Amino acid sequence: MAKTIPKSPAVNLKNAKTVRKKIPSLPGNYQEFYNGVSTAINHNKPMPVTPEQAVLVIQRIEAALQSNQQ
Repeated sequence: MAKTIPKSPAVNLKNAKTVRKKIPSLPGNYQEFYNGVSTAINHNKPMPVTPEQAVLVIQRIEAALQSNQQ
């Protein structure tokens, strides 16, 4: 059974250590994204990203920022 990770502020970070390493990621393609936005607006096509996907990305970015501040 998987353990659940406690939510803040119950997490004790007193003895935690910072680990900094590069994590491989795929290269972005902003031009393709904005071409998709243009196509969606001008030709009544679906947006390249759904509102639900956008919300998930924003939540992850905010969680990363909050984690970095602690």
